[in-house]
Amino acid sequence: MGHSQAFLSLRDIFALRCRRFIDNYHSVLISPLRIKLPLVEARQPVDIRIYILELDFYELRFWYHGKLIKVMREKIKGFLPVHF
Repeated sequence: MGHSQAFLSLRDIFALRCRRFIDNYHSVLISPLRIKLPLVEARQPVDIRIYILELDFYELRFWYHGKLIKVMREKIKGFLPVHF
């Protein structure tokens, strides 16, 4: 992830970050979610920014090659996408 990457929102800066690879079904798994990203080819990395809106409610922002390709909000109980 380079410093030249554009950000559209403070939710991209003040967020948990992770990287996942797209599977052969054009999906990415962030347990327990499987999210379809048809614009990304299989085996390509996607950067994900996870912004906590409130308890168990998150905004997931998917970036591919420096472009925001999908935003979704999900209520997920006990969600821990990033392990330290």
